[in-house]
Amino acid sequence: MTQSLLFIVSSIVFFTLFLFIFMFKKRKQISCMTGMMVAMTIGMIVGLEVGIIVGIIFLDLFISTLVGMIIGMIAGFLLGSPISIMAVLDGILSGLMGGMMGAMLGGMISSNYYNSIVSVFYIIFIGVFLILIYMVQHETKVTKGVINKFFHHPVLIASMFFVFFYLFKQLGPIFYN
Repeated sequence: MTQSLLFIVSSIVFFTLFLFIFMFKKRKQISCMTGMMVAMTIGMIVGLEVGIIVGIIFLDLFISTLVGMIIGMIAGFLLGSPISIMAVLDGILSGLMGGMMGAMLGGMISSNYYNSIVSVFYIIFIGVFLILIYMVQHETKVTKGVINKFFHHPVLIASMFFVFFYLFKQLGPIFYN
């Protein structure tokens, strides 16, 4: 496992758990629709990213589909569970669909484009994560604390996005051909 791949996987786990804790702390202030949106979005994007990575590593469509679906469903379940059963169901089904699509893409893409496709979906993951944090902050209207103030300003969120992009590019290739 390369440094870049380790960075991607660990940051996906860290950001998903961070968002779960963030949602759990503010669950009383978050509407069911916002909770469903967060669970659906994270379930889908985590399922896609993990499905692509596992599809590239194993090159077995059955195993990669199963792993991608399970990981996506777990992410969707985790983020929907503090809100409502509708959010849980939405997150599970989106994670299932994202895992299947990611595994198909990872299994079918040419080896020349492994690094590119994982990089593109990782950047999309970071962007979606930051937008979700901003959306939940905007709905709860809480601006106390350093983390809350940081995620309440779009300029700081955009700068964090570019810092992650820069750090990610410094780690080298994700897969060696």
